[in-house]
Amino acid sequence: MNIYKGKRSCYYRREGILITHDWQIPDMIMRDLRRGYTYDHECNVIKMDDDLAKARLAFLEKITTDELAREEAKRYLHKLKEGELVWPSRNKSRLYQ
Repeated sequence: MNIYKGKRSCYYRREGILITHDWQIPDMIMRDLRRGYTYDHECNVIKMDDDLAKARLAFLEKITTDELAREEAKRYLHKLKEGELVWPSRNKSRLYQ
């Protein structure tokens, strides 16, 4: 099952948040990192740590065809690898309101 995107995703089923575009996913990965948990592919709650966030961002960077999503994933991945604390911009999306 998709974790982030679509009406069958864990985010939609568990939290009612509908992600419709790939460019929204890097911010959601960082949101999961900030709050300390995420979902696995069966929608079970699991711990989100730096390693899992890096893996998900790297995977998204490789599979997406959305240039904005790719650039955001690269940017967050670089900052995580450098050890900088980064949190998504709240003005990009209404997801945080």
